[in-house]
Amino acid sequence: MRRTLLYSVPIIAIFSLIGAAAFNSLDFRTSGMALPASYDGNFAFSQLNIKARAVNEGGGSAAVNDLVNELFTTFSTTVASDVKTRIANSETLYQTNQRGGVTETAVVQVINGLQVKFNTPEFCKTDVYEVRKLRQALQLLAPQFVGHGRQSEQSAVGDVNTTIVPEMSPAEAVFVALAMMNQKMSNPNYQLTQAERTAMWNDLHSTKVGQSLADDPAKSELVNEAIFDKVATMSSNDLLAIPHRALDILGIEN
Repeated sequence: MRRTLLYSVPIIAIFSLIGAAAFNSLDFRTSGMALPASYDGNFAFSQLNIKARAVNEGGGSAAVNDLVNELFTTFSTTVASDVKTRIANSETLYQTNQRGGVTETAVVQVINGLQVKFNTPEFCKTDVYEVRKLRQALQLLAPQFVGHGRQSEQSAVGDVNTTIVPEMSPAEAVFVALAMMNQKMSNPNYQLTQAERTAMWNDLHSTKVGQSLADDPAKSELVNEAIFDKVATMSSNDLLAIPHRALDILGIEN
């Protein structure tokens, strides 16, 4: 019953903290995996990758709007049009060299701020290492979008970077934040406290063998319960303000 009620509130206003997404978990190990030119025909992120390529090839504001719309479609999420407009305008400024990128630290601040806001378990916090790990996994699914950098930074139109550009475009930053929220909800490899992440990192780099954790539905339920309890005390205006506060932290212009 509690979960049913949780889905009935306007929780989409907080970037689909528990919404459906195109994936449930991402592999813990990404090092040593070849980066493909594209996954246009093979993955759930194919449309996102295609629309990102259109931006990279100089598609202008129309291509940017398509990319932002697809970003939320990928997560089966509906958000207010003014949220999309903010992201699209900021992405256009980024692609035309009129603003800088968004740091991974800013994404950490958004995720950790939501953990405090909703009093979710400690494992819902993140850090720069975990954000980078997630970006590396996402880059394998959408190489034209994640870690790509702006169009003018590529040596040729349509290039795929074999490394990660440290700063993200505004649209990528939102995408990574959404993906991290999803992982905190569903992926045991991301449902770890900082101490547990450090221990796993030490194990990975000492044994050279990655570790995959078994699903723990109880952890996901803890997140659900915490969000439900907080949402019950909030007005619709309070909820609708949260995406804009997140965009403020990411430095995405009004």
